[in-house]
Amino acid sequence: MMSNKKKEDRPLCPFTHEDCFALMQEHRCFCLDNTKFKEGRECPFYKTESEVDHDIVIKKYLEE
Repeated sequence: MMSNKKKEDRPLCPFTHEDCFALMQEHRCFCLDNTKFKEGRECPFYKTESEVDHDIVIKKYLEE
């Protein structure tokens, strides 16, 4: 569930995933409240927009 934080209050993303669907202007994360992961760990939430669309379609298919 997404937080009601303002866009300016969203955490900065330390990663270089320019194609991440959750990346907003000023390199802020739309989905996560905290982007401080253990050192060397990639973001477990990272997905491209097409991957998210694919997941939505599969989820709907499995629910039917």
